[in-house]
Amino acid sequence: MAFFRGSFKLESSPMRYLFNFTLLLISTACLAQSRLQWTVSERTPTAQANMLRAAATDASGNTYTIQNTQDATSFWLIDRFFAYDVHGNQRWEIVNDSCFSGCQAIYHLVVPVDNDGAIFLGGYDDSLMNRDFRLRRYNLDGTLRWQQDWAYPYMSVRPLIARFSPNGSLVVAMVNEVNPVDGDDFALAAFDTTNGTLLWDISIPDQGPVGVNLFETITDMEIDAAGTIICTGNGGNGLAAIIRNYYFSVSPAGSLNWIRFSNGNLIPSSTSRLELDGLGYFYRSHGQNGQLWLQKLDVATGSNVWSLPYTHDSASIAPVDLAFDGANPYLLFNYRYWIPDSSFSGGHWTNFDYSVYKYDTAGVSVFRRDYLSDLDSLAVQNGTGGAVQIGACGGDFYVLSRHALDSERTVLAINSFDTSGTVRWIDTTRMVMEPGGMTLDAECNVYLSRSDWLSGNYVTTVVQQFSDRLPTTLGENGAETLNIFPNPTTGIIRVTGLFPDWMQVTDLSGREVYAIAHTDQLDLGALPEGVYLLHLQVGTRSHCRLVVKNGSPR
Repeated sequence: MAFFRGSFKLESSPMRYLFNFTLLLISTACLAQSRLQWTVSERTPTAQANMLRAAATDASGNTYTIQNTQDATSFWLIDRFFAYDVHGNQRWEIVNDSCFSGCQAIYHLVVPVDNDGAIFLGGYDDSLMNRDFRLRRYNLDGTLRWQQDWAYPYMSVRPLIARFSPNGSLVVAMVNEVNPVDGDDFALAAFDTTNGTLLWDISIPDQGPVGVNLFETITDMEIDAAGTIICTGNGGNGLAAIIRNYYFSVSPAGSLNWIRFSNGNLIPSSTSRLELDGLGYFYRSHGQNGQLWLQKLDVATGSNVWSLPYTHDSASIAPVDLAFDGANPYLLFNYRYWIPDSSFSGGHWTNFDYSVYKYDTAGVSVFRRDYLSDLDSLAVQNGTGGAVQIGACGGDFYVLSRHALDSERTVLAINSFDTSGTVRWIDTTRMVMEPGGMTLDAECNVYLSRSDWLSGNYVTTVVQQFSDRLPTTLGENGAETLNIFPNPTTGIIRVTGLFPDWMQVTDLSGREVYAIAHTDQLDLGALPEGVYLLHLQVGTRSHCRLVVKNGSPR
């Protein structure tokens, strides 16, 4: 297996033997090292805003995004759809420009059909303010297969989550408004994926106490092999000081099987998560009476098998996400500490760090591990950062988190660990605005999609792929013209053939050690001798080279 294009000579020194040893480690363990494979940035030159609304990746690595743009002159809001293949090549772009005459089409979700295009879900308001739920299915080549509008019998509907059922239909969890008094209710609908027609829909009446209307929303949904739908969500009324955490079951035909709730308070409403175990049970994380809990429940009845509170010494904690490896649940949460000081407020919060709890099926703790707690140790401690999402693939786990390196630099980190909690690799990438989201394909390639800021004044959408593969070059376009010399170096490195927008140097664990923008030269003289990865952003493409630093820091 080769990791270099071309050749170079190393001078006789202890560094040469270190480098050869490092190459041996890379040759035998590089599959446990994450590396950025490609970066694609999309922006509309005439737009003053280009924000990511949704993104999804299918098992084959096709990624679809919805980007909301605003024209700098007319101020019209337009949704654009993009599709990329597993190598980051753009398959197509579709502009929804049919709303210049008073109507508005807003899309909220995209659901890939593996290697067969995707379904885009949203709403459509015509010039007479008639509101419909709209579905569009595009083929892999970008041609429109069908479009379907559903004139729903409610004041409003907004899709939240969509999953395919075993019979091939698309089940959509929604929030709907029946009337101004009742507020938002739990709602679901199923659609035929061959033509988009409605199969059934259900609106669950307000579950609040008599005389108190709750605003209810679904935060997670899963479907078992029999087609039974399990949802978890929250309902609240701020004036009545009521928060309830719900979970309920809907049959494959769209009828309510059962609904349960627990009282909750002081818990963020978007953090209730669930995972099915495939054996007739499901795990659910939620807040109840100011305490965080993990439950195991029966799918058929909703009855509780066991419930466990979880804490992190004296820290304040917040649940983030839940994952399942086929046998054990993994609970992801953030934690931070209150530090008293002499300020007007009497103290300040530390930045968020995150931890993972693993439990067995009986509710016995297997391990609890804290991760990356020193990544933002130099940053202003003001309660920022923390984990965003966890995903499982191939027996391993992937956590997306954000960290402030200092007051000016914020990064996203991907941490991959195995079922014992041992870190396999860590990689980082820059973050300017929002962390976005993470998806994985069947080969366990990791895709990050987010809004970002590049050169100029335009907000962009960035899609990146990370993999266990260690690349010699990232991005095929222009790879042959990129030259980096001298390599090895004692300090100065120059780039010819392409002019980078920015450059980032990381060590082999993925930790950033140097970054600079808008130059073709960098100085690594202050770094210890060793092997590093140089990442370069040129326009909408990324490249990467292994570089060797000789000599002691100066």
